[in-house]
Parts: sequence; C-alpha cells; structure tokens
Amino acid sequence: MTQRLPIPGSDNGTWGDILNGFLQVEHNADGTLKKASDIATALSKANSSVQTVNSKTPTNGAVNLTASDVSAVNTSQLGVAGGVATLDGSSKLTASQLPTSVDMLSRAQAAEALLASAIQTSSRGLLLGVAPGGANPTPQQLEAFNTQIAPRRADMVLLSSSFPNAPLFTNQIAMCQALGAIPQVMWDPITTLGSFVDGSQDANLLNAIFRCQAVNGPIIIRLAHEFTLSSTFGAGESPASFVAGWQYVVDFFNGANANGGNPSSQTAPNVVWCWNPNVWSIESGGRDRSHPLLPR
Repeated sequence: MTQRLPIPGSDNGTWGDILNGFLQVEHNADGTLKKASDIATALSKANSSVQTVNSKTPTNGAVNLTASDVSAVNTSQLGVAGGVATLDGSSKLTASQLPTSVDMLSRAQAAEALLASAIQTSSRGLLLGVAPGGANPTPQQLEAFNTQIAPRRADMVLLSSSFPNAPLFTNQIAMCQALGAIPQVMWDPITTLGSFVDGSQDANLLNAIFRCQAVNGPIIIRLAHEFTLSSTFGAGESPASFVAGWQYVVDFFNGANANGGNPSSQTAPNVVWCWNPNVWSIESGGRDRSHPLLPR
C-alpha cells in the first residue's frame, strides 16, 4: 500500500493512522530517521572530498572549468604554427609538422659539456669506447659488457652505417644515449667522397642533418673510416678528390650551401668529426708529418 498524507476535510476517523503510516516510511517509532547512519556517512565523505578545483568551488554540487583552468589547448591550435603538434596513427609526427629550422646553440653547448664531463669522470681522463660483439651491439650485449666492467661503464659505443642507404641508425643512437654512452658512427659512403661535390647527395646529407639535430647530445662520426686500406671505401680515389669530398660533407653540416642543397643553411654542431686512417706512420726527426688525405 502506498503511503500518503491525510487529505484535509476528508479521511475522517482515519486521519491519524494515515499520517503515522506516512511518517513511518522514513522514521522509527521513536522519531529518529531510519537512514540516519547513511546520511552521516555521506556527510563525512562530503567533508573529506575535494572542496575546490583550481580555486573554484562547486555550485549545486558541480565545478565548471574552462580550458584555461586545466591548461588545455584549444582544438584550433592543434597541428598549426605556434600551436601544438599532433601524432599520426603510429605515434609519430607528420612531415608537415617537422621544423624547417632548429636552434642548435643549446645542443652544441650540451655536446661540449657532455664530452667534457665524460672525460673528467672517466678513468684517467679517457673515454672508454667499446664494440661488444662488433659494431651495432644490441642493448643486451652492451648491458652485459657494462656489468662485466662495473662500476665502470662504456663512454662510447661503436656503430656502423653505410651512406646513403642508412644515413644514421636512429634506434641504436637512442640506445646509446639511454645507457649514458656517446654514439661513434662509422659512416661509410657507397661511392667515392669526391662524387659528393657535385651536389648529388645533398638531399641525403640534409636528411642526415635533421636526424642529428634530433639527438640531444654529441655524435662522433668517422666518415669513410680506415680509408687508407686498399680494400675499404674510397679505394683508388685520388687524395685531392677524397679531401674535397670530406670537406664538402663537413662544410655542408656546418651550414654551407654550395649547390643550393642546404637551402635553410641547416647545421648539426653536435656532430664531432673523426678523421680515421687505418695506419699512419709518423717518423721522428722533424720530418713532414702532413698526410695527403688530411683535410684542412
């Protein structure tokens, strides 16, 4: 039976019974509320709950926030200049959102600081370079090596890459940095260095600069490593051609625009260049110590 309040001018003789029936829905016989404990619990939770959000208090039990209250970005600012970059379905930036220029001053300073710090903290002021299992070790090989020489750790890790097939091994470089090591890349062209001077590899060089800019720290590049071996890269190339090609690549990384291939004069000052012959015998006695393949 649904309980109700008495109706004035009606319910004669049953008025009190109807009122008592209505009150007994929520009250005990002694007049106390049947759900008093539930109300007390709810009140306690309310007193200990969030009272304000970003200095805003609730109104009718709700807090209304604007985008600025939670540092949210308006959707009109997504993927536009001066706004916020968005990711594609592979969690990568789209090409249209990549910068056309990057201020590298802070990275150049960071590269110098990292090299200096590594030398100062390393044993006898030297950097320990390693290639466990050969060039391009796996993270497991590198960690196993570090465990063997603990508490010492590898300062540099040897990587190998051909050009332009694989300008830089981005994943391996990231691995080196994650383990606190400096990547040293043997970067070997599949053709003579002198052939670079005509600008035919400018697009690949510019792509390599962008990859280096994305690395927050120094990269040591051994361009055409051990070139004095007859069986290695550049074999048979004249000294003048080799030196011209080497200097062209380095100048390009420093912002040169000889053939228009570096239109924005992009630079990668975090790259440290390593001139790496296989054997160079220097005689004592004040003789000429220059090398025909030594760039200026």
